[in-house]
Amino acid sequence: MPSLIEKIAYNKPPRFKKEQLRFVPVYIDVPQLNQKIYIDIIEPPTQLKQLPFTIIYSHSNQETANIQHTWLTDVSKMLCSRIISYDYLGYGMNTGVPTESSSNMIAVAIYDYVQATYPLQSVISWGRSIGSTTATFLAQTKQIYALIIESGLSSGIQVFCKKPLCVPSTFNNALRLLSVKCRTLIVHGTEDELVPFRCAEENFNKLRKENPVKEYYNTKHQERIRETEQCVFVSVNGAGHNDIDNCYEETLIDSMIDFLGEEFKMCTYANKQVKTSGQQTQAQVGRSDMFFE
Repeated sequence: MPSLIEKIAYNKPPRFKKEQLRFVPVYIDVPQLNQKIYIDIIEPPTQLKQLPFTIIYSHSNQETANIQHTWLTDVSKMLCSRIISYDYLGYGMNTGVPTESSSNMIAVAIYDYVQATYPLQSVISWGRSIGSTTATFLAQTKQIYALIIESGLSSGIQVFCKKPLCVPSTFNNALRLLSVKCRTLIVHGTEDELVPFRCAEENFNKLRKENPVKEYYNTKHQERIRETEQCVFVSVNGAGHNDIDNCYEETLIDSMIDFLGEEFKMCTYANKQVKTSGQQTQAQVGRSDMFFE
């Protein structure tokens, strides 16, 4: 049974019917759940050189793979990489009741699918809002090239409380980050009204440990950046919880390209303009998060 915080976090999962699908679903087994779930596999256009990376994307609590498909198609072009998106239990066409553990099981099944299907690919784990906890779990338990936390919480309790509480908490990113070994990018809006900016600060402090911090401002976007050997923390000035992907999209993509390193230097925000066959115009309607409202 889901906990109270899980019930609040996964409140009113958005649903859709098969005839509303914007993509061709690929079904994979999730042995621990004894059921199949569908995934959306997005490939960059053939006219772009595809990098040997697969990004597993975990969405927020008021999004679905269907809602995110068009935007992630653009991101796939901008990062020249395959992106796999999926839905939690109870979301989209999936049956069942969503919980933190079931979401983690699905992510692990997708990781195993990627390893079996694309054995020469490196995996990047990217999560937005509630999806950041699943992305972090994957980085904690599997061999991941890099972790990206966008508008992520530090724990379910800390979304509500300013001071740390000595009580067990679900969605405990801050605790998991202590054992994450891969490099991590944190991107968070300074005016986030749902997952407070202090959550990003706590996550960064867990990752930095006692290491020295290099602080500077991005000359193009004027964002404050704090960096250690393992972590880069981008504070998106003025951004809220639901507008980084659209109003600050170029800042997000440029931050990811810079963070991901030399192999991504060929990637560019301008790749968004490359046309793919049958591509729809981006629909922002419905792409929002209602975490703990």
